[in-house]
Amino acid sequence: MQLRKLAATLAWMAAMGAAAAAAPSSIVLQGGFGQSVTFQGEGAGSTGLGLQLGSCGANNQCALFGMAQGDGALASMGVFAVTSLVQSLQPAADGAGGFTASASSAPEFALFGFAPGGNGLLLAGDLNLLGLGPVTEVGGESEATLTSTLAVSGGWLAPALAGATTGLQLQLSWPGAVSLAGLVGGQAGLTAEVVEGSIGTISATPEPAAGVLLALGALALALARRRRGLGQAQALHG
Repeated sequence: MQLRKLAATLAWMAAMGAAAAAAPSSIVLQGGFGQSVTFQGEGAGSTGLGLQLGSCGANNQCALFGMAQGDGALASMGVFAVTSLVQSLQPAADGAGGFTASASSAPEFALFGFAPGGNGLLLAGDLNLLGLGPVTEVGGESEATLTSTLAVSGGWLAPALAGATTGLQLQLSWPGAVSLAGLVGGQAGLTAEVVEGSIGTISATPEPAAGVLLALGALALALARRRRGLGQAQALHG
């Protein structure tokens, strides 16, 4: 009976641990006022576009700013910045209505603000651009999502993302039914705004503590069954 109670307790603890580990945690990004993303055709014979995140200064750097608010294990509030070098981002048409994205120099992400664990630099790392989704038309506007992974390098929130692949997305919007593919090979450009964005885990490693508890629970349950079986066998031969 005691072993069965132990097995049930361990199983409950493992379930609670797994539920806590699976609790959704994310950071919502909002583009700042006047912040924009610019696409520029690169002329005849080109197969891609120029991409500029935010405004560029005399120091040959571009910066995109905005507000951020997180929940769950990423609970926080602050301001984010994505910085990149001028002419370092080059989306190339993938032939399916979208674009693959590459960078000659990785954009850098930083989030500053307040979190339960501490204040200041909350999250930092380099962005690995993955692609720009196919353009869709919604309510007279065009939308596309820029996807990337974030190689976390530091910040108060970094431990909450340990052992997981962290994704960062920016949803972009611009007026009218204008296709990005139509800019390829020409000189025209367009300016989009950041509607919203998000940071969250794409995949995470299993919680070791939960696995240990589940294993102990199974062992305790097996011992309880074996002990009960021996007791029944002794009663039959007694």
